Amino acid sequence: MMKSLVMVTDRPNLQNAVEALSYNANAYLMKPNNHEKLLKVIEEKLEKQREEETLKAEKLSFCEDKNLKVALKDGGENQ
Repeated sequence: MMKSLVMVTDRPNLQNAVEALSYNANAYLMKPNNHEKLLKVIEEKLEKQREEETLKAEKLSFCEDKNLKVALKDGGENQ
């Protein structure tokens, strides 16, 4: 699962922004922050995470189904 990192700072400058990127921050917000904007960023990151988890589960299910079909077709000889 991919984790999201949201950096919130009261010292906005280029050095801090670069450092946030080095930590793989997905968002860089400055204080005083707008609570609605912070919540929106968090909601967006959670939705993206849910979508990635769903896609991963679908891929896994597809692979499992494909492997089962191959095993049934081969009569279990390749197991």
